[in-house]
Amino acid sequence: MTPSKKTKGRQKIEMTKILDEKSLAVTFSKRHSGILSKANELSTLCGVELAIIMLSPTKKPVSYGVPSVEAILDRYMEQLPPPDLSMSQ
Repeated sequence: MTPSKKTKGRQKIEMTKILDEKSLAVTFSKRHSGILSKANELSTLCGVELAIIMLSPTKKPVSYGVPSVEAILDRYMEQLPPPDLSMSQ
């Protein structure tokens, strides 16, 4: 016979927009730290170059890159075909 659980354990949180500004800032800070930690882990374990760009709830840009965001964006932009300017009239 197994002992009964005293708590429900980790509960699933419904994904909805956080309206309270203070709660939003706290959640962003925690999630921001977590995603940068995972990005660093991915870069270290797999040897990949990566860039992350996001805007905070206060519209402040936040970026992280290995080796740098600028280097990754430059390489990415070199891979894109030039825009078709004949269609932009």
